[in-house]
Amino acid sequence: MNRPHTSPYGASKAALEMATEVWAKEVEGTGLTINIVNPGAGANTPGMAEEMRAMSREGRAPRLVEPDEMVSPLLYVVSPAADKVNGWRFDANLWDASLPPTEAALRAARPAGFEMHPQPA
Repeated sequence: MNRPHTSPYGASKAALEMATEVWAKEVEGTGLTINIVNPGAGANTPGMAEEMRAMSREGRAPRLVEPDEMVSPLLYVVSPAADKVNGWRFDANLWDASLPPTEAALRAARPAGFEMHPQPA
C-alpha cells in the first residue's frame, strides 16, 4: 500500500479507512453501523502483483490472505451479533475461525481510522 507506483491503491485504502471512522460517527445512535473488513496484509487475488505473491511465498512479505478467509469476518459484520458494533476494522489475517464469531471478532478488531494527533497520557 505504501510502495512506489501504488499511490492510487494506497490512497484509496487510506481514504476508506478514514471514511469508515467518520461515517460511523455520523450514524451513531441511528441503528445503522459502519465497519470495515480488510485482508490485513494483502489478498491472494488476481489483482495482487506476482512480485508480492513470490515475496509472500518466500517469507519476505506477510502471508497473503486467501479470498475464502474473508468470509467469516464478513458474515460476522452482517450478523445480529454485530448489530451494535460500529466504527471498527476487522482484519481477516487475525481472524481465528476456530473461535466463536464474537470472540474471533474481538481478537481481530481495532477502531477504524488512524490516530491523527496522539494525546499525551
